[in-house]
Amino acid sequence: MSSQRLPHHMETNLLLHRIYDVISHAWAKSTKETYGSGLLVFHVFYDSKSIPEAYRAPANSELISAFLSALAGLYSGSTISNYLHGIKAWHIIHGLNWSLIDDEINALLKAAISLTPLSSKRPPRDPYTVNIITQIADHLDLTNPLHVTVFSCLTTTFFATTCAGEFTITTLSSFDPKIHVKPSNVSIQHDCQGLKVHNFHLPCTKLAPLGEDVNWAKQHG
Repeated sequence: MSSQRLPHHMETNLLLHRIYDVISHAWAKSTKETYGSGLLVFHVFYDSKSIPEAYRAPANSELISAFLSALAGLYSGSTISNYLHGIKAWHIIHGLNWSLIDDEINALLKAAISLTPLSSKRPPRDPYTVNIITQIADHLDLTNPLHVTVFSCLTTTFFATTCAGEFTITTLSSFDPKIHVKPSNVSIQHDCQGLKVHNFHLPCTKLAPLGEDVNWAKQHG
């Protein structure tokens, strides 16, 4: 191995690049996409107010409060909260100071929830039940491979109590074997009483980045 060392400034740049690369993996891809939307709105707002770039990072409480106040009543409270967290994540990734007045920010977020426009509110949906699933099955042709696939996905996510997004993909081209369930992730196991259990290994989820197992088993009665 060569005894020569990299110049100090090069070592520092490599270290900073590595920190940026690692810390950017702290958020799930879907979360980063949501946060990206917030950053876009953040910059559009400041552009409209002719606020210089230098005042945007690090952002101060006064400007963030103005941003949140401008969005209140136009977006849902949860959307505004996500946008704020996106701006915070942006600061963290780039090593910028995030020092806001928490009481004021929290009060604005609370107000944003109460000011959520009716167009952004949805009434609670009825939960899926075995009866609903049975009614769906009555309208499917379980000799049709597509119908069988849909019904299998529905019953698996229901009885394994998982999120639909953990077993589905938006498009065929979006499949990622590092994240999505593959045939090799499906197995039949037996519990301590010798009963057969259908096990599914989820390679990666928001709450379990290293993966987790979910399962369902046939019950009598």
